[in-house]
Amino acid sequence: MNQMLYICKSVAAEYNITFNTKKTMCVKYGSPVTDDDKVYLDGTSVKWVDHIKHLGNTVNVKLNDVNDCDSKQCLSKALVNKLLGSYGCVQTNILCKLFRSYCCSFYGSQLWDLSSNGFRSCCIQCNKAVRKLFVLAYRTHTWLLGPLIDQPHINIQLSVKTLDFINCMLCSSNNIVSHIGNIAKCCATSPIGRNIAYLKYKYDINFDDKLSANVAAVRNAHNCTLYQQAVVYNMKYLIKVKNGA
Repeated sequence: MNQMLYICKSVAAEYNITFNTKKTMCVKYGSPVTDDDKVYLDGTSVKWVDHIKHLGNTVNVKLNDVNDCDSKQCLSKALVNKLLGSYGCVQTNILCKLFRSYCCSFYGSQLWDLSSNGFRSCCIQCNKAVRKLFVLAYRTHTWLLGPLIDQPHINIQLSVKTLDFINCMLCSSNNIVSHIGNIAKCCATSPIGRNIAYLKYKYDINFDDKLSANVAAVRNAHNCTLYQQAVVYNMKYLIKVKNGA
């Protein structure tokens, strides 16, 4: 690694590029860092860390989603508070649209483990955000929260995003990517493999079927009954009355 970094330094000097050694960090996978693991960039020792942000996602030495889920959860809280602080008094339909656009993306969630505590924590955070948005009691049923903002529950949204990601892997024209996806179909030791097993078990999904059919299976499993639809309609009406709409 030191030899490769020396090459980087030489090329950088040739093209008048400077590496920021204060922002450069190393992560080691598979074994702990030892005293012999010393890496230098431009004469400066590079710091070893347990987790690092890469392309907007936080990756840690254990290759799990704990740090990334915590990061996105904190970001979601901040965005919700900022939204309510700036636009808390606007009409309910506008507030819902702003919430859907700016507070529910969870960028990079396709790589999360759907059965992990981090994933569940992010779903719980989104539930709390919707309750806060409408000033609802903390005991408000979770099945109400998605329809109240005119979108599927966050659990369904993230499951569909993961399903789409897996489908893209399996259908990829890149032989390496599709091969990794097919290995994950047969082995649940990786996060992608566990997600495939989770989706198969929970929604009875066949990954040999079309993506649209599998997405429909996920959404149909959470469809509201007529009674629940009536409850959602009445709740929306009461929220509008409370807000003076």
